[in-house]
Amino acid sequence: VVYKNEITENDTGAVLCSCDARLLQNAIIRNRRNGVLAMTYQDLLNNSAIKLNHITGNRGNGVLVEGRNAVVLIQSNYHISENGECGVKLAEWAEAKIINNYIYYNSGHGVLLQERAVARVQLNQIFKNMKANLVMGGELSGETMVLQNALHSSPSEGVFMVQCANAMFYRNEVFGNYDGLVIYESSPEVRNNVIRNNSTNGVLMRKGSSPILEGNVVEENEVIGVVIK
Repeated sequence: VVYKNEITENDTGAVLCSCDARLLQNAIIRNRRNGVLAMTYQDLLNNSAIKLNHITGNRGNGVLVEGRNAVVLIQSNYHISENGECGVKLAEWAEAKIINNYIYYNSGHGVLLQERAVARVQLNQIFKNMKANLVMGGELSGETMVLQNALHSSPSEGVFMVQCANAMFYRNEVFGNYDGLVIYESSPEVRNNVIRNNSTNGVLMRKGSSPILEGNVVEENEVIGVVIK
């Protein structure tokens, strides 16, 4: 257990390598690269938990998870903010549960799920990130679930799905972004969401996308509610 420390102005704040660590209530701030790097060595399991930390002002990502058999819990971190790249980034083959975090004011994406990464993204507030609040797609993206999040106030997309298989996007609120939900060469299931008050389009589907849109409320977007292009 790593508990109630101030970890600041290092190259990387904390590295969790093929372990069962508990990173709790730490201030991980102003490190020169990533705030937290969770990784694996020779594909050995990393089953760490990152909870209740303040991860802010790092030059790289707030939390970076990489490596096959990295199965990490990222929960109830109320400040994953103002990092130079993404708030949370999952590299290929990584897995995570990203639950009940506040992810905001990052210079890159709020949450970036690279190809072959798998995540459950639930009950988060993801907002005011300079690039899209959530980006996902590619191989294995159909195993990702995005549930009950608020994704708002980005000058870019609220959610960007590219070459995304039948991922589940359920009961989220997407508002105040440039575009709400952009679906590009993708076929997700988009059900029971509220997509509102975005400054251009609510839902933009492009280039051979074939999503299921069911039971959503798409309202008060500045230009078009649903575009199929």
